[in-house]
Amino acid sequence: MDHDLFKYIICNRTKKQEQNIRSNWLIISGALKAHSEKNKLDLINKYGLIHIIRQIDGLNYYRITKDLYQHLRDLFSKNDLEILEQNGTYLMNSRLRTKFNKMLKLKNSKETIQIEHLNGGVKQLVDTIIKSKIFKIEELVELHRNESLCCYKLGSEKEINEGTEPENIVLKS
Repeated sequence: MDHDLFKYIICNRTKKQEQNIRSNWLIISGALKAHSEKNKLDLINKYGLIHIIRQIDGLNYYRITKDLYQHLRDLFSKNDLEILEQNGTYLMNSRLRTKFNKMLKLKNSKETIQIEHLNGGVKQLVDTIIKSKIFKIEELVELHRNESLCCYKLGSEKEINEGTEPENIVLKS
């Protein structure tokens, strides 16, 4: 399976979201540069970087699993699901995840929707960013784009986790 299928897709971002993402990358870039200048990259707050990257990923769109789509299709109308389709691809971001989780709760479903970071997860991505010693925002964004693989899945899809190879995940096509 093509790993590019698990990379984020940019669509429907507001100007405010673009500003927030840019601001987050500026924070990451500044922290990396400041710690590097003091030769203390090993002391950087990794949890803080993880939190910021998760905020960025929440604004990005990622593909959804086939099982997630099937579950939503079984409970909701075609009209409800139209919002997930962008040019023939089924995508979700954190806003849509929250919306559908609320709808699932109203239907008394025990399922939840969550984002799954693959390729070692966000912690691995942060380690890669730190080791890269890249400080320019454009290069950090490119590294994130190439290294961050994600999908939205059902909470019950336990077999999909940060160690799962993308080839073993069935996306909604």
